[in-house]
Amino acid sequence: MSDPNNPSFDEAQLMGILRSLMHNLPGMAYRCRWDPDWTMSFVSEGANALCGYDPSELIGKGAVSWGREIIHAEDRQWNRNTGIDCFY
Repeated sequence: MSDPNNPSFDEAQLMGILRSLMHNLPGMAYRCRWDPDWTMSFVSEGANALCGYDPSELIGKGAVSWGREIIHAEDRQWNRNTGIDCFY
């Protein structure tokens, strides 16, 4: 494997490493906006095993809203407060 600090380590190699990491990662990796829907911009394939949804159903204005449909209504405020504590 190439050294990531080596300037010859190109974007294609980095993308290959990232794809391999996401494929082998147990669970789900995601990136979301800090909004009430937790609008997802990236969701790994682990979403299927974790919550039964295809990543395409969760990304953007997909079929399922993480913040309004996956997170239980009674847990939403706690999640929001915990997130704020993590950021500040």
